[in-house]
Amino acid sequence: MGDISDVVPYTIFEEDPCNLGFPKDHFSCGSININSILHGQRLSQIEAILHKNNFSIFCINESKLDNSKDPACYKINGFNVLARHRTTHGGGILVYIQDHIACRRLTEIENNTHTLEHIALEVFIQNKRIIVNSFYRPPNCDKTMFIQDLTSTLEKIHQNRPYLSIAIGDLNMGSQYCFFNSLNPKPFDFLGCKVFEDFHYTQIIDQATRYAKESVSLIDLIFVNRFDMISKAVLFPQIADHAGVACSVEILCKRPRPRVIVKHQFNDITSANWSQFKTYLSEFKSDESWTTDFHCEALTNHIISGIDKFVPKISFKQKYADIPWSSAVVRRALLKKNKCYK
Repeated sequence: MGDISDVVPYTIFEEDPCNLGFPKDHFSCGSININSILHGQRLSQIEAILHKNNFSIFCINESKLDNSKDPACYKINGFNVLARHRTTHGGGILVYIQDHIACRRLTEIENNTHTLEHIALEVFIQNKRIIVNSFYRPPNCDKTMFIQDLTSTLEKIHQNRPYLSIAIGDLNMGSQYCFFNSLNPKPFDFLGCKVFEDFHYTQIIDQATRYAKESVSLIDLIFVNRFDMISKAVLFPQIADHAGVACSVEILCKRPRPRVIVKHQFNDITSANWSQFKTYLSEFKSDESWTTDFHCEALTNHIISGIDKFVPKISFKQKYADIPWSSAVVRRALLKKNKCYK
């Protein structure tokens, strides 16, 4: 008897992009070629997909933005955003990250050539270090240079030794991965994808992702170096001319619950409460047989009990403020600034 994977594709097509069936508390990652994020209602559609599916990270290819656009134009509530702009006529990458996830951008391993647009992001989930790479290959780039740039980039990622590495995006190659063998891959499809395979990556999208007027192709890919960590891979309907791709990972990624903080309002204590508090403190009785440590602990508990009884207090939920830009360099600079101020 064969396995069920022999007769059905691994990738599941979900008709509702706002309900991909991912566990809400698992790490998840997605990508789509949007062909201009500020066109029409595309930004609001992306926002709905991110919030409804609780995506940890979501990548946008062909954002078609330049440096003149203010980040507020493509900001999504609850997410930080990283950008690599090209022009308003083509290219560009955006990466949205939930604002409670500790992360940093790895510019030292990013590819900076015109053959491969790349954002590398390091995140820490459950004490595990994950590198998510958003890739976009322009279709008319120099293919020989692309192979060289991709090889050197994957070598840098490999030397970084992450627990899990994900490479996701529109690479304009990969039709040979179609489960139904109904597409017509070109020689470059095999050549380009072999670079990933040489670094022990597995590609998990096996259904066509782009339907144009005269062609069908599988060019939006997800490569992972730990296939055993993937719990689900999905395809969802296109917003522009590319379907979206996404995967869920067997790693918990819960938003921390806000801590309830209680503060005593000593300035608001009334005269009556102050009188009762002093009377309560005077009622403390000790025993000569007590040790110094025991006497100190008992007196401390008595004072704390009196404060809780007679001093008014307020409680509030702490707001989580993540600072993904914080680093050792930034902290040292702040320390120097504070010393100068003092």
